[in-house]
Amino acid sequence: MGTGSGICSQFMYKNETVVGTPVTPDHAYKHVSVGGTGLDLITVDDPGLGGCALVPTVDRTAKVAQQVSRDVELNVGTRNLGLIIKQMLGSSATPALISGSFYRQIHWNGDLAGKSLTVQFGFPETTATGTVRPFTINGAKITQWELSQARNELLKLRFTLDGWDETTATALATASYVGGTGATINEALRFNCFSAKIGGTPSVGSGLVSVAGGIEIKGCRGVSVKGVQPLRIDGFFSGGNGTKSEQLIAGDGFQQFTADLDVEFQDRTQLYDVLAAYTSFALEMSWIGKVDAGTSQFGKLSVIFPQAKLKTGSPMVTGPGGLDNKASVMAYGDPTNTLPAVQIVYENLDSAL
Repeated sequence: MGTGSGICSQFMYKNETVVGTPVTPDHAYKHVSVGGTGLDLITVDDPGLGGCALVPTVDRTAKVAQQVSRDVELNVGTRNLGLIIKQMLGSSATPALISGSFYRQIHWNGDLAGKSLTVQFGFPETTATGTVRPFTINGAKITQWELSQARNELLKLRFTLDGWDETTATALATASYVGGTGATINEALRFNCFSAKIGGTPSVGSGLVSVAGGIEIKGCRGVSVKGVQPLRIDGFFSGGNGTKSEQLIAGDGFQQFTADLDVEFQDRTQLYDVLAAYTSFALEMSWIGKVDAGTSQFGKLSVIFPQAKLKTGSPMVTGPGGLDNKASVMAYGDPTNTLPAVQIVYENLDSAL
């Protein structure tokens, strides 16, 4: 049973109606690891002099605020991640029926104001009974994330949560995992589901960005797609009694979306010439599952940068083998506001986020 070990840990979450107001988590997702600082107490010590004390005395220290930071890693499946993707981008996506019982979520980068999660972790105590203790975080937002695909590995998602407070008084929610076997399975996305294309012409129809004429990147061995949300996470103000205000994009910088491509040097023109000319291009990375969930309906995750630039992309000699042509890509906004900086599409059997 894995009593008292990470085998019995759990990760659950739910969208908050009002930022910072806790709700009962109802989404469960199997995770690989949970790290980060956890509960972070902000304290002050009084270095006042007197009485020949060589160390500040214990009666002169106080907690003034608290916050929570957690890092979560999981393997990406074809189902049940829509709410996390929404929080990653600040999107307003809702699933739309496209065929049979198959739905499409279209996530564009947007404002995270008014969007937050209640997150609950279940941590088992290492004892004979292995009691799983709940740690529940309110006002949680995703400040940064990474989708990482290595050669012949599973697609991984890592993200950082910033929350207002943490309690152990909320009861442990019952974890129910989406999927089963066959058509309803939450299929793990992986390298043999992966495609990376460069170039082509992006366009928008019915709110969906598509790219016509993109070309598969030769020698691509993987990718790391990253997003950074420049949220103000130090919003402690008078009257807050030590609780931060909502984390907002409040002049701390721009949203940033990048991709690091792991490519073998097979064709100078596909990356180096684009870099040298500083040409704008579309980048499309997609994962399509292998299990048919209906009539030729396969779970899909795609990430599109409609307008991107290469920042690096020169070939490198690392030894007697094939040369590297690793490249860094940055997504940019559309001057006409027609295209998003990034779009993530998630297609599956999920009728709700």
